[in-house]
Amino acid sequence: MEVADKLVGFVIVTICVAVALGLIASVSHVVEPSADVAVLHSAISSVALRPGSKVVVNIYVPKASSITIRDSALTVASSSIPVGYVKAMDKVVGIVSSVDESSIVYKVWLSELELAGGLTYTLSVECAGLNNVTIKVLSYRQLAIA
Repeated sequence: MEVADKLVGFVIVTICVAVALGLIASVSHVVEPSADVAVLHSAISSVALRPGSKVVVNIYVPKASSITIRDSALTVASSSIPVGYVKAMDKVVGIVSSVDESSIVYKVWLSELELAGGLTYTLSVECAGLNNVTIKVLSYRQLAIA
């Protein structure tokens, strides 16, 4: 009987250790944040309404993603655009021609820009004139995710 009790105790302890290790592994997995498209869209929308205005924003682009601005369209690869947020904000601003999960097409001219993944960018978003938004990279750095 003593051997059977010890064997049952050993099996229970082994199961508890396995479950604890599984929980530790799942908690320690770092989930990378999504691209800050809402922040960039908010900056574009706010300056487009006020010619001569300028906003400086910080955005993060995840490693597997990228943001491209070309021909008045903002396109996001391997990430998604908060469509509901963009549509709700555009009811007030009115500068979006169309929006879906991967792109926003604006009614204003945007300067061309490509933001690679895995970096945090400081951007200057400026409305130089009516319907003319210029976006410049002021600095960038790699975000340390532990």
